[in-house]
Amino acid sequence: MERLAPILHAGFRLIKSSCQRNSLCLTYPQLKYIQQRNAGHSHWANIRHIKGAKDKVKSDISSQLANQIRIALRDSTSANVKTNYKLAKAIEFGEKNNIPSKSIKSMIDKAISVKDSLSQTIYEAKGPSGSFLIFDISTANSKRTKNEMNRVLARRIGGSLMSAGGTNVYFEKKGVITAISKEGKNISLEDVEDIAISVEAEEVKLEEGSDDSGNSYQIICDQNSLYTVVKALQETELDVLDFSVIPIPVMLVELTNDEKEAISSAIEGIKELQDVSVDNIYDNIKW
Repeated sequence: MERLAPILHAGFRLIKSSCQRNSLCLTYPQLKYIQQRNAGHSHWANIRHIKGAKDKVKSDISSQLANQIRIALRDSTSANVKTNYKLAKAIEFGEKNNIPSKSIKSMIDKAISVKDSLSQTIYEAKGPSGSFLIFDISTANSKRTKNEMNRVLARRIGGSLMSAGGTNVYFEKKGVITAISKEGKNISLEDVEDIAISVEAEEVKLEEGSDDSGNSYQIICDQNSLYTVVKALQETELDVLDFSVIPIPVMLVELTNDEKEAISSAIEGIKELQDVSVDNIYDNIKW
């Protein structure tokens, strides 16, 4: 499957991914490339530089985990992992990356405490060479966030935010469902495609390594048929884990490497803004 979301920010190509990019996790984890610099002849310098790189990776993982927890609690009224699939996958991600359970609990408590003070806002932006980005953001001050985002976009890509709905012509909203085989069932991709056809879904994408049998499936449908398709799938050999409506680009655009680097820099700048949680990013870029 070429990539669902979710954004972190490899464009909205539906690709094979783990729920580290949340499932639907619908978050798109960025790949971090850390170059080990020449530390000279000092043994301490070598240790310091290597430790610094490892600390940065750990910090990035902690930030991803905190963001996944915020999204899981924002999108659900429950903090119970038995009923909140996104929260369960976030905790699993933290445990796999050796985040202490005490730290995970602290992140959950913090996310619960600030939940009511944050508002979810969609910001749409124009980038270079026909590129467009949609930011799904939780913020405590939407007006200040808008002003600061415009400043970052103008400085790093010469772009700016658009009025609401400005990207509608470049994206179409689709229903996206994440499902796995019911317990005791081991069905193939072809079986799931047959099921999808029977419930009038449009497309099926395979996501490897997400359940006991090794696979989960992302099923794409018309947004207006989402709940009908979900209900129909629940009567089959599939268990529906999550579903949502997200924007998918009508067409991908090609950018130069410099333009891609500028957009990546702008996204990092926005993520660093005060009182801002970038929950998802959608774009129409061919990465």
